[in-house]
Amino acid sequence: MSELRSIIGGTTKKSLVLIDEICRGTETAKGTCIAGSIIETLDRIGCLGIVSTHLHGIFTLPLNINNTVHKAMGTTFIDGQTIPTWKLTDGVCRESLAFETA
Repeated sequence: MSELRSIIGGTTKKSLVLIDEICRGTETAKGTCIAGSIIETLDRIGCLGIVSTHLHGIFTLPLNINNTVHKAMGTTFIDGQTIPTWKLTDGVCRESLAFETA
């Protein structure tokens, strides 16, 4: 959280912000709300950024965002198994490759 506070405190319209697994160490429901608030803040600042998350509940929050675009890692199904394509696609990712990765 202190890292995120520093990032937001120093972010301007000219910033590039990269956040991997936002709120990963926080309980899911509270982490989802905090992550949503951070995304709203970054959207309001107008910076360019990428935020990754497994907190899929964030996509059902009524966020006040105007400049945010959702992207997902593409996948394909081969022999009943989900395989990443490593291509960025439009839309929201609602699946996890955690079991396949493990």
